[in-house]
Amino acid sequence: MTVAFASIFMSAVETEIICLSNTKPLEWKRYIYDIFSLWNVDKKEIEEFIVLANRDYPTIKFTAEISDKETNFLDAIFFKGERFNYKQANLDIQKGFIKGEALRLLRTNSSAKSFVENVKQFKTHLRARD
Repeated sequence: MTVAFASIFMSAVETEIICLSNTKPLEWKRYIYDIFSLWNVDKKEIEEFIVLANRDYPTIKFTAEISDKETNFLDAIFFKGERFNYKQANLDIQKGFIKGEALRLLRTNSSAKSFVENVKQFKTHLRARD
């Protein structure tokens, strides 16, 4: 439940920050506490946005990894332009998803038998989706 409340709160904070800023991202996507954003401005304007974002909430700290060539998001590397490597990024995301789901099943099943059964069911669903 805490994650849901945090997500709702952060959504309100982000909306406020973006509305107050003269500089707006082209794209802004958040997954729990990681944000992926695309900009068509120079590095200085992004840094000013980060300063604005950190102004009102001392317990929340926004940071940025700014690059003209590549970015890291959820353990996947995305490249700009000709170096864009979607297949590798997609494979990394898939591996992370499978590992995360397996860990979730391990934590939420009360017996080894139900864990094994749920893992089999998960594999069946993955294979059916290719």
